[in-house]
Amino acid sequence: MSRLSRGLMLSLLLFLLLPPSAFSEDHPSGASRSDSSPSVVLGGTLLVREGSGASCRSVRFLSREAVFHRPPVRWPDRWSGGQKTPGLALLGVDFADKPGVHRLVFEGCARPVNPVVVRVTDRPFMTSRLTVKKSFVHPPASFFRRIRRESREI
Repeated sequence: MSRLSRGLMLSLLLFLLLPPSAFSEDHPSGASRSDSSPSVVLGGTLLVREGSGASCRSVRFLSREAVFHRPPVRWPDRWSGGQKTPGLALLGVDFADKPGVHRLVFEGCARPVNPVVVRVTDRPFMTSRLTVKKSFVHPPASFFRRIRRESREI
């Protein structure tokens, strides 16, 4: 299965599994106007929905670009309610990204769409500390000849 078709299948699966209330008609990002700004945590994902009436090619966020995917036209009307279904794009936020306020920019749109401000928040992660003897971390000096010999063989 190609990368494009896997991405399309994932987008379609999310579209089918999420209830209609998960999307808002008010804002191109899917956030309602009452929100000060949509937010996502480090390591999280951001599901972006095309704005109503603005057919866009892709969306750019944190130097990453995601293409909007739409369900096939042949889908029965009972799934879309007879409405033109909007495109969806799925973006991931890496743990290495910086928390703060970032812009989500829509590209290749039929009509101008304002960028959306998205807040990336940090969260505490569980950590475990492992303490071991130094002899397990650093090999004894007697092993260095063997290590050099085996590294040349590799």
